[in-house]
Amino acid sequence: TGEVSEQVWDVLLYKYLGEEDVGRQQEFYQAHMSGDYETKQSYHECYYEQTREKLLEHIDDILGELDGLSQKSAYGGAVAGDDHPRLPLILRHNDFVRATFMAVRGYYFPGEPYEEPSGFSLSSKNAFFT
Repeated sequence: TGEVSEQVWDVLLYKYLGEEDVGRQQEFYQAHMSGDYETKQSYHECYYEQTREKLLEHIDDILGELDGLSQKSAYGGAVAGDDHPRLPLILRHNDFVRATFMAVRGYYFPGEPYEEPSGFSLSSKNAFFT
């Protein structure tokens, strides 16, 4: 369906708060750990737009990596020939992950086009969970 779980929204908000206000991040963390759903919801309502932007950044980062890996695998497959027997399975997996992220993108960001990166480099992408 493209919906994101509550846990993903929590992680995105936690990450955003850590970049902007560590004190508020700790308050959010304490609300989460103590099961204070009302406080957590108030944070989510207050920071929805910022969290939504974090989601879009994450989606586009992953899609960019998948696009780059697809380009790399096309080149590597042509050079390696039959040396990589699992390459077709990896490519099908990457296609599945890409379709999943595109579904999420379409659900939360309808009408916002995805622009494939040009000059992609794995080292140039800022990974989400670093």
